Amino acid sequence: MNDSQSGTVKRRPELIRYAESLAIAAAFMHAGQDLMRGEPAELGIPPWLFAGGFFGYAVLLAATRDRPSLRALLAGGVPLAIGVFHIIQPHSGGFFMPVTYATILFGSATLLVHLSRYRHA
Repeated sequence: MNDSQSGTVKRRPELIRYAESLAIAAAFMHAGQDLMRGEPAELGIPPWLFAGGFFGYAVLLAATRDRPSLRALLAGGVPLAIGVFHIIQPHSGGFFMPVTYATILFGSATLLVHLSRYRHA
């Protein structure tokens, strides 16, 4: 759909929600794999605290549903940070790296889609 006044193509909100959903799913999948491998314990973090952090992340995502900029930052930035951390510090590698790449891809895509809204605004 075109905006008749500016001539730019409006971004569909569904695209942003789709990118956010993929990024959040990748972050939680990565967290689950980390817990199964015992990674928090290797880093000196109690598993309950690690899981509690992701619960807090879920609560923050729900609380920011009316603040799209903050939600996009959380939905894209957290998975991107998780992926970059695991590229810099690859403790397990191999089988688990596709999930790392997914967090980077979907986290970056969420941030880029959100930023492109402002570029075309």
